[in-house]
Amino acid sequence: MQDVWVSGAGMTRIGRRGEPLAELMAEAALAALAMAGLERPQAIVVAAMNPEEFVGDGNFASNVASHMGFADVPTLRVETATSSGAAAFYAGFAQVASGLCSTVLVVGGEKMTHVATPRVPRSCSPARAAPSVSPVSGRAPTRWRYVTVTS
Repeated sequence: MQDVWVSGAGMTRIGRRGEPLAELMAEAALAALAMAGLERPQAIVVAAMNPEEFVGDGNFASNVASHMGFADVPTLRVETATSSGAAAFYAGFAQVASGLCSTVLVVGGEKMTHVATPRVPRSCSPARAAPSVSPVSGRAPTRWRYVTVTS
């Protein structure tokens, strides 16, 4: 098994944002690549729990890769409800540890700030877990986190 480490990370400002989720994910992902000193990854793993419901966007992994300018990079979408980010991180780790790739960009995010709070738990109910709700706005938070995994 190859040694694996996180060589870069990026994050967007958390809060109510007007940009599409794929654009926000690309912003932070490109920052992670810059921190890692990489121009492009060999593969991309995208974590998103329910973009069809929350942002009305299907074929989401390809859309995110295209927003980053990486339409030709192999991209995989991981969706495991509220553990999507952890599952995506593991998928990226496994690709590097196995020697399949030497660099994998792991991208995860959700955008729920424009969705009425009562709708969010219904959308998450198959996972049997409700997201946290901001005590300030009464809406679910928007979060984007990105890492670059390398050997």
